[in-house]
Amino acid sequence: MSDIQLVLTDIDDTIAPHARHEVSDAVRQAIVAVEEKGVKVVPVSGRPYELAEQTLNVLGISDLCIADGGATIVDIQSGKRLWKCWLDADRVRSVLEILLPYTSELLYEEGLNFVDSQAITLDLVVNNSPAIFAFVDVEKEETIKAALQNVPDIYSYFLNGTNPLTGERKRAIQITHAEATKHHGVEALRGIVHVPVEQTLAIGDGTNDLPLFKSAFVKVAMGNATEELKAAADFVVGTLEEDGFAEAMEKYIL
Repeated sequence: MSDIQLVLTDIDDTIAPHARHEVSDAVRQAIVAVEEKGVKVVPVSGRPYELAEQTLNVLGISDLCIADGGATIVDIQSGKRLWKCWLDADRVRSVLEILLPYTSELLYEEGLNFVDSQAITLDLVVNNSPAIFAFVDVEKEETIKAALQNVPDIYSYFLNGTNPLTGERKRAIQITHAEATKHHGVEALRGIVHVPVEQTLAIGDGTNDLPLFKSAFVKVAMGNATEELKAAADFVVGTLEEDGFAEAMEKYIL
């Protein structure tokens, strides 16, 4: 494992509680030790960068981050977007038209501004979007999934989401461009960091981390990961509460 030069890590429920900015001392110290060894740590998150940034500040990570589910690479120090693969405005309108009857609030513009669905006028949606995140009724998942099949070039997945402004947990859906999964974001990242798959470790907890695993030689699932992700992993470590990330760094890098 000593050949690993790049660690790709999910944020929510991997190094920090979902939608919160708290990290344990063990995780923080593990990241410092890994980086002191010369290994680059890059968070790869479904979060908007504005929400990820607060956790990165706590961790002391100040280089690069992949945010918006894989749609954006950000230079943390400058805040500059180094790479983007966003949904164009036409596609945003098509997705919103499907979602609006089934959601009360959603996020579809850059940043952390959740919008009341009743306040959205489709004709006024003219900007590209990094990702669309909407809270939905679990009973409507199959209806939404079927309708979204008619929108070309998108990637979508359902998850148990948290409103970062209220802390409320609800069923949610996130939608990105089809070429903006975590895998695509990492492949774009390689053009910046020049580390091959063979020297890459990925760690996560959610089904949306399956594309992330495609970008790594060593695949690690948290103990609190979904069964689907665990089945795709090379190794399973402890849960978030057990500092599974720190365990992984100690076992496979340090």
